[in-house]
Parts: sequence; C-alpha cells; structure tokens
Amino acid sequence: MSGPATVPGLLENAATGHGVVSFLGREREDVRFGELWTRSERAAAYFREALGHDAVVGLLMETSLDCLVTLLGALRAGITTLSLPYPARSTPVDEYRRELLDIGRLAGAQLLVLPDGLAGLDLEGGLAAVSFRECTAHPRRADAADPGEFVQFSSGSTGKAKGVRLSSSAIAANVTAIIEHLAPWSEGATTCSWLPLSHDMGLIGMCLATLAAMAPPWSARQLVLVPPERIVARPSRWLQACSELGATVPPRPTSPSISCSPIPGRCRRASTSAHCRC
Repeated sequence: MSGPATVPGLLENAATGHGVVSFLGREREDVRFGELWTRSERAAAYFREALGHDAVVGLLMETSLDCLVTLLGALRAGITTLSLPYPARSTPVDEYRRELLDIGRLAGAQLLVLPDGLAGLDLEGGLAAVSFRECTAHPRRADAADPGEFVQFSSGSTGKAKGVRLSSSAIAANVTAIIEHLAPWSEGATTCSWLPLSHDMGLIGMCLATLAAMAPPWSARQLVLVPPERIVARPSRWLQACSELGATVPPRPTSPSISCSPIPGRCRRASTSAHCRC
C-alpha cells in the first residue's frame, strides 16, 4: 500500500470524498471518483495478471471513461506507464507503427493499450495491443495502491519524441504544489479541461491535480473532461461547458478563436467571473 506522498496515495484519499468526474463526449457521463477508483481495480488486476509486477505498459490516451479507469489501474498496479505520443497529421501509418515499436522496445514495454479505433493496429508481432475497454472489463480485481514510474513523452512535432521518466513521488509533489498554488480556488473547485490526457498539463496539471484535490481539506467538487477534438470542431463548446457547470479552474487557452470569441448569456459572464481561476 502507499502513503499520500505518492500518486496512488493521493488518489486513494480522494476516493473517500464526494468528487464527480464528468465526460462531455457525444453523450455526457457523470461518475463519482470513488466509483472510478473502485472500477480501476479491474484494470490493475489485468496488468498484474497479464504482465506481472514491475512491468512496462504503453498507453495512447484519449478523453474517455475507459481510458481514465485504465490509467488509474496502471498508476496503482506498481508498473511503469508510458504516455505514448500521438502521430502528427502528416505521419504515414507505417512510420507511426515503427515509432511505436521503437518506443516500446527502447522502454522494454510488453503491452500497448490503444483507443478502440487503433486497438487492431498491426504491430507485426513486435508488441501485443489491447483496448482500454478490455482492461476495464477484466473479471477480477486487485485492491492495490502500489506506486510505479511514469514516462511522459514530448509531442514529437518538432523532432523525434523523447521520454522523461518520473517517479510517483515526484508527480505527487508536483500535484500537491499545484493544488496549494491555486488555493483558495482549489477548495470546492470545478475544473473544466479540454487538454488531451496525453499532454503533461492535461494529465498532471488538470486531471490528476483536480482528482487529488477531491480529498479533504480541499474537497474539489468536479472534474469535467471534454475531448479536444470537440473543442477544435467548435471552440464555443468550452465556454458553454464552463458556464453551465460553473467551472472555477479552466485551463487558459492560447488560441484566439477560443479566448476571444464572444459568447452570449451566461457563458460571457462565466468567462470573466472573479470566481474563475484560469
């Protein structure tokens, strides 16, 4: 088991609170974080039974309930988790396949977990690949909170993607510092994020920090995750969600189409509210 100075320790404490995680995809899903933490026991059991302790698994993360539950399972299973980079738009499939194989071999990964649309990607026998859904549907559970390491990769947009290995205690210290820096906005906060979970700020700064803040004394109320592709398709969705859900800690966008577009009614008031910490 783990103490509060690690990611599993922080999240295990947060699971005793009343915080809610909402996914704003094609349909809205609201789940209490305590339930997500319990569900993640199945993914933790999957990794331990399929790979063993101290294994290495790569996740190509998306903004979905199954992905988050799988990630939570990996973070508590005592394994090393790789956050895999997405391909650039112009990258051919064969080139991206080789990149995934290179990353997997270099890191010693035994398994890649991919979104449903890519789970059947032919990796030429070099690595096994499964979907997030398969991990969360495992029939057995593992009530574990064992810290592992996490490897965050750069986007690779200006060169070959590079990974940075982070200990669970280092991430926990970063998360705690973010929460304390945001005080008093971290108390009872509602965070609305469109940043990808594969992005370090999207995962650590917005997702993990808000989840950890659901524990006393901060008692954050809600983490709202919006798939980035929905915001790219219609930027006004982000301000609409912030307004309707009363977001107090959204990420500040750099795109003028998002930050400057006037939205009538409650959205305009929410985007300039003194209660909103960007």
